[in-house]
Amino acid sequence: KVVYFTASLPYLVLAVFFVRAMTLPGAFTGVRFYVETDFSLLTSVEVWLRAVTQIFFSLGVGFGSLIAFASCGDRHSDF
Repeated sequence: KVVYFTASLPYLVLAVFFVRAMTLPGAFTGVRFYVETDFSLLTSVEVWLRAVTQIFFSLGVGFGSLIAFASCGDRHSDF
């Protein structure tokens, strides 16, 4: 019976947060900004530079160090 409560509570809390967020002033302006896409920004070099920088910071340093760290360990060790 505890499982029913713990499994449904996050959805209930999420629904309450959503209703609260939609009642704030300017909420629909934010939703409209999120939904409407301005494809003209894709021609900007700065947008692509920031995207490439994000890819290298999120994958390059972190993923490479994880692979190097994992290759040095024994198969049966739990680091």
